[in-house]
Amino acid sequence: MQSSVKNQLGAVRRGRGVGAAELARRVGVSRQTIYAIEAGSFVPNTEVALRLAHELEVTVDALFTLEAEGPFQRKPVKAEVLSPGAPIAGQGVQVCRVGDRLVSVPVNAAPYFLPEADGIIAKSGRKSGTAELMVFSPEEGSTKRLVLAGCDPATGLLARMVEREAGVEV
Repeated sequence: MQSSVKNQLGAVRRGRGVGAAELARRVGVSRQTIYAIEAGSFVPNTEVALRLAHELEVTVDALFTLEAEGPFQRKPVKAEVLSPGAPIAGQGVQVCRVGDRLVSVPVNAAPYFLPEADGIIAKSGRKSGTAELMVFSPEEGSTKRLVLAGCDPATGLLARMVEREAGVEV
């Protein structure tokens, strides 16, 4: 019987820069189990799903969804990607709504740091600077957020002050 559970485990894992063997070790399963889950041939139990989500710092819903028909099915959304390089499938992004369009900025998964992301790049667009995103929550990108492009060293100070005083994330 074909499972109706769809998963984003492989994309999220790669986007976070975590190897299958390392994730398996942290969760307490075999590497083959991780690959079987990613391939869709094995559906993990609740405990394993919770451990995977915990280790990747996402919700279980961000990793696993039921394949459904109708308006509640999560679909990729098109967005601009502000990045000097080409968008990479599986990379985490923060999302901001600018007018009626979505703009995303890749987050850096530097060693020993798992950044907060609103979604992942599901597929790079045909044009440079565009991609299809899997946004974890429909509300993402609609919160108070400001995208600021520039290289001024004081940007970090400005961002902290604006967030503290106005509640706007820069």
